[in-house]
Amino acid sequence: MLLLFTTLAVLMGCNQRYTVTFDSNGGTAIDSVIVNKGDLVSEPTYPTKEGYTFDGWYKEDNLWDFENKVYSDLTLISKWSLNTYTITIDTDGGMPIEPLSFKYGEEISIETPKKVGFEFVGWDEDVPSTMPACNLSLKAIWKEAFISIGSIGPISGSTSIYGLAVKKGIEFAIEEINNNGGILVGETYKKFKLDFINDEASSDKAATALSTLVDKKADIIVGAVTSGCTEGLIREAVKVGIPVITPTGTADRLTVGQDGNQRSSRQNIFRACFNDSYQGKYMANYVKEAGYEKVYVLFNNDDYYSVGLKDAFVETAEANGMTVVAQGYGRDVNDFKSFWAPVLSGEYQCVYVPDYYETAYYVLKTGYAEGYTGVCYGGDGWDGVIQQVKYGHDISFLENCFYTSHYFGASESENVKKFVAAYKAKYNGETPFSFAALGYDAVYMAKQAIEQAGSTDYAKVVEALTNGTFGGFVTSDKEFKFNNGNPEKDLFIITFKDGKEIEAK
Repeated sequence: MLLLFTTLAVLMGCNQRYTVTFDSNGGTAIDSVIVNKGDLVSEPTYPTKEGYTFDGWYKEDNLWDFENKVYSDLTLISKWSLNTYTITIDTDGGMPIEPLSFKYGEEISIETPKKVGFEFVGWDEDVPSTMPACNLSLKAIWKEAFISIGSIGPISGSTSIYGLAVKKGIEFAIEEINNNGGILVGETYKKFKLDFINDEASSDKAATALSTLVDKKADIIVGAVTSGCTEGLIREAVKVGIPVITPTGTADRLTVGQDGNQRSSRQNIFRACFNDSYQGKYMANYVKEAGYEKVYVLFNNDDYYSVGLKDAFVETAEANGMTVVAQGYGRDVNDFKSFWAPVLSGEYQCVYVPDYYETAYYVLKTGYAEGYTGVCYGGDGWDGVIQQVKYGHDISFLENCFYTSHYFGASESENVKKFVAAYKAKYNGETPFSFAALGYDAVYMAKQAIEQAGSTDYAKVVEALTNGTFGGFVTSDKEFKFNNGNPEKDLFIITFKDGKEIEAK
């Protein structure tokens, strides 16, 4: 009997069976298995778990070796490694973004891509908030993003030389800015786009042009070119609040009104040039320092610009104790002999002719042809007068002439030299005169104001122009602020020598 029980016990021990349980720890379920005592348990198919890599079966903290025999019930637990996935980004011509890596389930953060001249719309695929269990490929979607500069000026008619020069200066600045990366507004690099309308030197057409540009969603106005046309568009500009920078409108009233006390209602009107009273006063003092006491003024009484310079010059000259007589002529006058009679009689020591280059040239030419040998002075509107001299004609009389200018193309200023060289390269060797330089600078003023505002919102740009600091321009190396819409900067006195313009000493 004892032998029988011993034999049965041995047989029962040999046939003892154990359960091996597989705990996949969040992975796919693996069925338990029964193995005989002392047998090996076969390694099952690897479980899977989204976002994780299977690292093996563990008994407590030890990796189970499936060469081990089973002598008791056993629970094996899977361990996992959290996966990392890659997001590959195609910016479609924008600034490159390196591939990004995120762990499964990690919050996804992607910087907003940037592309000059375009605004980021989104990605071609929906981006989940957290990283899925796969690699992603994204491509940027863009829409064109421009800052629209509306500009107004005469590119036909008698003052077209000014409008064309301003337009070239504006176009040159825009091209330069766009080629150098555009303007960062918020998180978007934008390019300038120009919409230029010919006002034919008509204030009514300038007003209509302004309304058209506002309807076309212009962000800022660089114009008009002449004072009269700038005055013509101001009413509509003030009504909508759009910032206006006239490159070359010098009449005082543009920024402060006829009586000089309307700045609050014209707070969005600025200029890149100095104003008439500034240059008129400057020239009156310059004439006084030259030792002259009796001055004759010939001016166009049909033109804002000419009248404004005349008024400022006369007021300052008389305050300096000088004797001044002003004689006006109409816009349609083309024979100036009679106007020179008082001067030729010897009553006056010098003449001030505040008019635009085309008329000024004929006024000057007439006087010197009639026998005048003295000195003549003028304003910035003379810029271009030398181009009126026909080839082969005597130009020596201009060597007795001086005018106020915003810029001198032969200046030693690095900004001026760089501008002139680049302008000549672009426009087939053409030398830029001051109206081109002012158009160029007006665009850079707009750029700096928009950057300082961080927006193209009208009110914010006006605020930046009103309170900001500006500098690095062709017509002003020094930093300046706007005072009542006027830039506080220096001017030049230009004269002529051997058929060329030079800076007066």
